[in-house]
Amino acid sequence: MTDYAWGAGALAYLYRQLGVATRAGSKGLCGCLTLLQAWIYEYFPLFRPSQLPQSPDAPRASSWISPRFPGGDEARQRLARYRQLLDELSADDVTWTPYGRDGHTDIPRS
Repeated sequence: MTDYAWGAGALAYLYRQLGVATRAGSKGLCGCLTLLQAWIYEYFPLFRPSQLPQSPDAPRASSWISPRFPGGDEARQRLARYRQLLDELSADDVTWTPYGRDGHTDIPRS
């Protein structure tokens, strides 16, 4: 079982599900959404919530304070705002190297 790249497999599956979810008539998304959420927080500061201080050897995804939102009309308005923000994104709005220039030297091995 050590010959499989499980991380790459999970990312490939999530990427495929994102493609399926963008089709007309799609009503849901399947996959590891915590992984997607943490990736969005790392690369897109516009959508980033506050972060808890934690030790460097703790999982990065556990440091984000994910807000809870009510549903209904407020959810639809928030979705419209997020779509507008996504449409207006420029290259300057993306953090291309969230772990620093040489992230592999800064992040402890797990």
